[in-house]
Amino acid sequence: MLSISLKSRKLQVAYLLFFTLNLLILTNSCSTTSDNPPAPVAVKDEAKGTWKVISSNTKYFEKHEYENVQLVNEINQDFSTVDYLVRFAETEVKVTAPGSEYIYPVDYTTAYAIGSQKAFVFNLENGDMIRENTVIIEDDEMTWITTEDYTDEGVIYKVVTTFFLEKI
Repeated sequence: MLSISLKSRKLQVAYLLFFTLNLLILTNSCSTTSDNPPAPVAVKDEAKGTWKVISSNTKYFEKHEYENVQLVNEINQDFSTVDYLVRFAETEVKVTAPGSEYIYPVDYTTAYAIGSQKAFVFNLENGDMIRENTVIIEDDEMTWITTEDYTDEGVIYKVVTTFFLEKI
């Protein structure tokens, strides 16, 4: 068995200095904050307006006890011939489908950039269920990803729906 002893005071100081410097370098190099994150106002201005839903992809996942997460179903839908519209405003998003309309609060304060894309995250609450939403905008195209997690009788379910939209 190998045992390392730090009896020498100089060796203890050297190791402490080494680990301290590495920790400082590591924390600075792993910083996730951007030097120039987009202003929430700029992202809000780009999102504001009416968007037409072109298509969607929904994936259904399940995780049973002692098993890995499994994709159990996937559905792709084409909405190009149907008027599903999404309108982003100052404080709300309005989703209009034939015969129905839904209004949800929206918050742009989480704006961030991914290359030339601009994005923000917000939550939609419906009773006990919370859906996390990520909206990514690039030029006149939007990708809206909504994630919903819930548990039923010991099974963990996750539904991830991705909507593809174009600005009109």
